[in-house]
Amino acid sequence: MKKKERANMREIRLAVFDFDNTLWENMRTSEIAVRGFITRLSRDSGLSEDSIKAGTRKAFENNFIFEYPDSIRHNPVLQDAFPGEDLNTRFAGAIHAFHDAIREQTRPYAGIRNMLRRLKLSGIKLVCYSESSARVLANLMKPMGIDSLFDIVCSTPSAPQYAKSADERMTLRDVSHGLSTRQMEVAGMPEGTSPKDHPEILSMLLDAMNVQPHEAVMVGDHLVRDVDMAQKIGVRGFWAKYGRDSVPTLTMSAALRPYVQHLCEQHVQGTHNHVVPHAVLHQPEDLLRHIGRPMERKVLPFPRPAPKQAASIQVMADNGNLR
Repeated sequence: MKKKERANMREIRLAVFDFDNTLWENMRTSEIAVRGFITRLSRDSGLSEDSIKAGTRKAFENNFIFEYPDSIRHNPVLQDAFPGEDLNTRFAGAIHAFHDAIREQTRPYAGIRNMLRRLKLSGIKLVCYSESSARVLANLMKPMGIDSLFDIVCSTPSAPQYAKSADERMTLRDVSHGLSTRQMEVAGMPEGTSPKDHPEILSMLLDAMNVQPHEAVMVGDHLVRDVDMAQKIGVRGFWAKYGRDSVPTLTMSAALRPYVQHLCEQHVQGTHNHVVPHAVLHQPEDLLRHIGRPMERKVLPFPRPAPKQAASIQVMADNGNLR
């Protein structure tokens, strides 16, 4: 980063963070959980794992869903095997096992808590802006013990609130899902879209924090949905590259979800090289090298030592007496 750009960073008053793969390792955790999820569905249904995987893939291809448990009721293989049944009820054990596996693995990246606290102490406001549902976000963030560090946590509704007409405008509304800070949800999006398709939602968050675009940074692991989205409205975009380190290991997730498969292909091909982030973070605390003012410290006066007295020198007179 150039010297002039570093100087401009002193005006930063707000840091907006993505959640998944920016504050915590979502992809690797989901990869572990989904392997157990498929095995459990196969066991409880009596169907082969290959057929369960094929049905799960179809569910994600044909429906606008994000969570693996949501794929159960859309899985055509399970629908054919258990016609007319409530699949979520029948396979509740697999759903609970998936969420339990996620909770067991949920922890922030090393250095996240320290980095957030230091930013907070330096006077920078913090917002978490995620496309996860409000309830899922609350269930994951609270055990991490980081929710109280944020001024606002913004997410999608647990049940998406799409626009009822082309004239309806997107809004942010206050909700409560048990976090110890202000929580907001995005409502009124065009159907089939998600929040980060709309940079104006980030603008709404800046307005809520009374911050101008040049006074904010967006930190996220996705070059397009986080970095490029922020840059479109004049917010500096910082790429959390450390959040992409696990992409090559996502073999099961890539087989089930076209989005993850596309993600893995982009990782290999470098598809988003046209997006130039303002900074690349190889670990969370790298952010502190770019933003954050030095914390004020109370300096205690250090007692000055008493001046040394000149040592008395005894001189022997010629007569042998001391003088």
